[in-house]
Amino acid sequence: MKLRPAAFLCGIACVVILTLPGYGQRLRGQAVSYSNFGYIYSVTASLNTVYYATTEGVIRYDKLNREWLKPLTGVEGLIDEVPNRLWVDKFDKKLFGEVNGSYYEYDTFFERWQSLIELPAIDRIDRRVGTPQVLLPTFDANYMGQGRFVDLIGRNFDVSDVVDDDNGNYWIGTWGFGPAMAGKASTLMDLLPYGLLQQRVSTFLQEDTLIWMSGAVGNELRTGITGFAPESNSFIQVETGLDHSIPAEDINCLEGDEERLYIGTPLGLYSLERNTWITRGPTSSRNGLIDDNVLALERDDSSLYVGTASGLNLVDLVSDSVYQIESGTFYGQIIYDLHLVGDDLWIGAQEGAYRYNVNSRKLQKFNDPDQVLYTGVYKIVSHDNQLWCSSDGGVVNLDLSTGSTYAYRDALSRGDNRALAANESIVAFASRRGMSLLFIEEDKPFTREFGVTEGLASENVFSLLLDGDYIWIGTDRGVTLFLWNNPGRVD
Repeated sequence: MKLRPAAFLCGIACVVILTLPGYGQRLRGQAVSYSNFGYIYSVTASLNTVYYATTEGVIRYDKLNREWLKPLTGVEGLIDEVPNRLWVDKFDKKLFGEVNGSYYEYDTFFERWQSLIELPAIDRIDRRVGTPQVLLPTFDANYMGQGRFVDLIGRNFDVSDVVDDDNGNYWIGTWGFGPAMAGKASTLMDLLPYGLLQQRVSTFLQEDTLIWMSGAVGNELRTGITGFAPESNSFIQVETGLDHSIPAEDINCLEGDEERLYIGTPLGLYSLERNTWITRGPTSSRNGLIDDNVLALERDDSSLYVGTASGLNLVDLVSDSVYQIESGTFYGQIIYDLHLVGDDLWIGAQEGAYRYNVNSRKLQKFNDPDQVLYTGVYKIVSHDNQLWCSSDGGVVNLDLSTGSTYAYRDALSRGDNRALAANESIVAFASRRGMSLLFIEEDKPFTREFGVTEGLASENVFSLLLDGDYIWIGTDRGVTLFLWNNPGRVD
């Protein structure tokens, strides 16, 4: 059959529209989000894979290799990307979800959900079953029967869904403690931890194989610090609020060395031994800190610089002695950020940006000619010889070699935070609709803004971390790994 010219041109136009990258799109592979996946609506299992529908999206477990797969978050086509129920066929070729009575099918090629009029017949191996009468948890909790558990500090959590995979296993969703599995014969139940302990991510610490992240405590059942290993797609969860640990408080900042993690909280400075996870601290005003509320940390050999809500301290990590730095200037000032460049400690403070030479102990204030840094300086980062500072008024660049400056004005009033990250090609910063990228390599630098439409977990951005062609975006609904250097996108 020959196509009429009009029909042929219409078909070409449709293909172009469907494939043209541009604004308002979630391109394939552009974004994936990780959050608190501890609250599970529904479970379904194929021969190879278990799917958990959580309040923050669908996560997948490879039951043959006993490892987690990339979650189905950051993709298009489903309201809030949160199916209340899931079904999968035996060979993982068809995955279906339900949201408030509407049905969807997941398209594995285009990585998007497509709406359906009705749910088709599915060749399944799993079946939903009631909660087993007997379960023997291998974690620190007691099973009280009828799907209810109580852990060692008295918290309750319930079984929300159970499927039998017809291969000797129960795959279990819980409401609060995430995914789990149990043997039908042994009744031994194991948690399968995946995702963040708490949703808000306002601080990152990047190490060789791990990215640590944490933030403010909301209405979370569990709180703490999460370490993510990108190569293995696995998580380490260091829970706070347990006996003899860090209290379940906001975590403002993180720093580390080979032996310890350092954690800044409103109650002081804590540290965790990496080998044993034994907690030390707090170092607080009782030990010499000018204020208990620790907001910024930076380490230099055996010294830890500590920025607080009322000034700046130095902690000698060998002797644990605490000293004040430039109390005449910083006493009563909020210290938002600390960043070491060579022998210079750059200080983002309530009244602007400062440079403190750790050898000569000389302090200078940085006064940008464009007066963008007229309020508090919330974040300072550097790449090569370029230093960037953020404030309510925008971002400012300082060339450390020549002393020249460049300012980009973009007003955003958030009170005490404006996330910032930079490399040789871009500067990323929090904006009204999420994150803006300033492309600085171009002859005429330009910006582009990204939000939920392009795959961010939320438009409330609190932290940023550049990682090659990707950027980690910390929000109040988890963290998004975003391909900023996406060759399929037209900027």
